[in-house]
Amino acid sequence: MTGSVTLNLESGTASGATMTIADGRKHRAVLAHGALMLLAFIVFFPMGALAARHKWLAGDNVKGGIRASWFHAHRTFQILALLLSLAGFTLALVVFDVSWKLSESSAPTPHKLYDLHRILGVVVMAFVVIQAAAGLLRPKLTSNFRLAWRFGHMSLGWLTTALGIVVVFVGVVMMHDLELQPWVNWLLPTVLLLGLLLLAGMVLEVMKLKLQKADRYRPSSHYYNSAATDDLGKVVTDQGNGAASKARGGSQQQLHNVNAVSSDAV
Repeated sequence: MTGSVTLNLESGTASGATMTIADGRKHRAVLAHGALMLLAFIVFFPMGALAARHKWLAGDNVKGGIRASWFHAHRTFQILALLLSLAGFTLALVVFDVSWKLSESSAPTPHKLYDLHRILGVVVMAFVVIQAAAGLLRPKLTSNFRLAWRFGHMSLGWLTTALGIVVVFVGVVMMHDLELQPWVNWLLPTVLLLGLLLLAGMVLEVMKLKLQKADRYRPSSHYYNSAATDDLGKVVTDQGNGAASKARGGSQQQLHNVNAVSSDAV
């Protein structure tokens, strides 16, 4: 690819019809890097987090617990995100001419956000690897470290996702300024995908809080029963009090078996 471009090193912006790229392969690698990271941090990592946050969607009314399908979905999304992010990070290391020394004040960088994108990206990927290792090495449900592990895994997971989103938006700005990519090509899909997931998350959060307020879902024990209850604790269902009461009465006895896999995966 040939052409010319005017790069303002002070403002970090570029102008011109095309950008001179000696190696077309490098330009395609930049686009591939952006696409991989967008899918990982805007789609699959958030979806995996939502699957864990709203495990009640896998609730079992009959047995009164949470099926392990939420964990399978969480694990699948996270593995996909891990593979995509590792592929994108590998492209940055192998194809791009990256210097890991902090830029001197007198040495201009390709873009004013270059150091932020580079350093924060490394931090995020380190968190991703730690999260993957933590998922594999989670302690047993009966371990004294289980509660601390759960809190750390959840907290670092949301932090990693949030920082990853920031890195993606910084990358979108650099893609526009340095690669002369139209905003609509990158910013629009990023905002739309993230907006849809945020909307879904808010709706699910409201539904979850309603279930907890009605004592139909208890996150700590994974108890779940979508049937409504009155002030006396009697279950009211369209199928009749007899069948519903029987289901509720047996739910506590079966709760441990239903959640054996699900709880251990939290």
